[in-house]
Amino acid sequence: MVVRVQAVLDLVPLLGGCEVCLNIPDGLTVREVIGELVQRHGEALKRKLIDPAIGTLTAVCGWS
Repeated sequence: MVVRVQAVLDLVPLLGGCEVCLNIPDGLTVREVIGELVQRHGEALKRKLIDPAIGTLTAVCGWS
């Protein structure tokens, strides 16, 4: 399955553009897709999206 991710604001330079396409297996959760993005785009994206104190997505993602 191909997933298109639209980046905004300060995520654009971290993802290398406004849109990223991922070819991923069917059935992944949103968290798994974000994990795939972090694997592909590195530590700067991880620091922006994942709260190291609790190991989950930050409020920047709209999740707590």
